[in-house]
Amino acid sequence: MDRASVKPGLGTPLPIVPAATEGAPARPTPLPPPPPRFAVARRLVQGGVLALLVLAPFLDLLRFDLVAGVLVLAGHRLHPGVDLWAVYGIVLVGLLWVFGGALIHGRLWCGWLCPQTLASEMATKLEGKVLGKGRAAKRGPARALAYGGTVVAGAAFLAAAAVNYFLVPAQRLAPPQAAWVGFGVLTALIAADLLFVRHTFCLRACPYGVLLQLVQDPKTMRVGMADEDRAICMNCKACDRACFMDVSPRDRDRRTEAACLLCGLCVDACDRVFAKRGREGILHLRFPAGKPGWPTWLSRIGLSDARRLGLALVTLGVAVGAVLVMRSREGVSVTVRPRYDDSRLTAEGAVENVFDVTVSNGEETARGFDVAVDGLPGVVVRTGGRIEVPASGRVTARVALELPAGAAPPTAGAHPVRLRLVGPDGATVLEKSASFFVPGKARPR
Repeated sequence: MDRASVKPGLGTPLPIVPAATEGAPARPTPLPPPPPRFAVARRLVQGGVLALLVLAPFLDLLRFDLVAGVLVLAGHRLHPGVDLWAVYGIVLVGLLWVFGGALIHGRLWCGWLCPQTLASEMATKLEGKVLGKGRAAKRGPARALAYGGTVVAGAAFLAAAAVNYFLVPAQRLAPPQAAWVGFGVLTALIAADLLFVRHTFCLRACPYGVLLQLVQDPKTMRVGMADEDRAICMNCKACDRACFMDVSPRDRDRRTEAACLLCGLCVDACDRVFAKRGREGILHLRFPAGKPGWPTWLSRIGLSDARRLGLALVTLGVAVGAVLVMRSREGVSVTVRPRYDDSRLTAEGAVENVFDVTVSNGEETARGFDVAVDGLPGVVVRTGGRIEVPASGRVTARVALELPAGAAPPTAGAHPVRLRLVGPDGATVLEKSASFFVPGKARPR
């Protein structure tokens, strides 16, 4: 009997392994299993984004104060009417970032930052653990109830986080009725999405996905392999099994480009397979190279042509401008608009003028001001002498000035006066020049 055919056992010799013949190709030395770098990094980023989205309204990083009608951003209270340019700059930066992200990074946002993707993945994994898949599926009322109840609880958590963006701190423990209605509607919508829609939303309904298909080009970030590496591919389909969007990362058709979320899980799977052959994988998540002569370091960060570089510079410039506008905005400002049609000279000889005084308060606390006037002897504030302005608010008050009979100037026309805003300590906070108009003849009201 051939010794090599004897099964090893107690007291039996081990089989003889023939030595490699001289000149035969040596088997590659396997590399240690590579760490799932994209999977780990992606989960850390997704967890950080989720924590940021939940905590942002509590930390005043971003929320909408519907009571005062202001936007709270990084602790600053911005009133759309008072801080128009700052709000406009912030909105413009957001739009440029969305457009530039679609052009440069493709669906990297979808795979790494979008809460919809993370929630859909968690719902899919929960379904597999509770209900099972394929032949191993375990159906039953109890399991279905446990799965559905957990999904609804997760949807309620996400809905509560969204509603908090529209509540002031005093309303969080006792939300108004509108908040409860919004919470219920959002919970139902999110639960329906996680139970029945999930990643189908990304493919067919997501507006960012539609924008991506309109603006992406061959220089947009993507997963792929070099042409010279296609002959090395073993067709093991490990990358296909790793893709939760059910596409083949090796293909370059339109469906793959639209559905790939650039999560990098297929790259990790390819690295694990090729590590057994002693080399790195052939799938890569990267930006395509720029045109000849273009700086390599710009291509590596996605700015591989003049259009992308210009878009990045414009976005950066608008962002810097918005920050400078926010930092340079005045705490309190005032504008005075005379209402000449309401000016009159009474039959008794008194002169009355009416002004619209608009006070904008960019500070974090409410302010109250007394209106005083000087510059024309004898003129006094008849009505509207007190103006209360909420934090980050704007108030327009109608202020009437009167020059009593006998103190009127001898000539008709406009006479300069100064309207002053006086604080609680009696100090003048701000003053504005105006004109007190004296009609040529008495005019009844």
